[in-house]
Amino acid sequence: DDWRIYKLSMYGDKLIGEDEDCKFKSREELDSFVRECMKEYIHEDLLLGFRLHDEPFFDLLKSYSETYRSVKRVAKEFGKENVYIQINLNPMITNVYDKLCPKRDKEITVAYEEYIDTFLKETGADRLCVDNYPFRTNIQGGRFLDGYYACFQILQRKCKEYNVEFGFVLQSFEKRL
Repeated sequence: DDWRIYKLSMYGDKLIGEDEDCKFKSREELDSFVRECMKEYIHEDLLLGFRLHDEPFFDLLKSYSETYRSVKRVAKEFGKENVYIQINLNPMITNVYDKLCPKRDKEITVAYEEYIDTFLKETGADRLCVDNYPFRTNIQGGRFLDGYYACFQILQRKCKEYNVEFGFVLQSFEKRL
């Protein structure tokens, strides 16, 4: 975890631009910052890759994507063609609906597909990963498995459409009595 790079994925639409609130004025400035961070450790044998913001919401996808692409570009300059970047997107769950889709007039599956499309188009990523807690999640007020399976049907379809790999982490909590 390089927190300097990690934080870049959390700027939303304020990472690159002419607005005074933006962190960088150009993609070249962003790459220069990432290059400066990476030069300290990029050639270490034990470097596994990078982690960006965990489960970015729709409003962070712009900066997440810019950061993802910058890390890929700069790592390539250092001779690391296939640097690993940990990707962990949100699963389709109702308590983050308004953060998956800024326009709440869409049905949740449509909003979720838009979220996944935006991520894959913006990053150009070669894989997709999500985690979920199926034993504590109740989707749309129905059986948790209804939404749970719908989420993975969407992800499977999108991975085929974009020709990307899919990774999944299954999580659960013990029930305390």
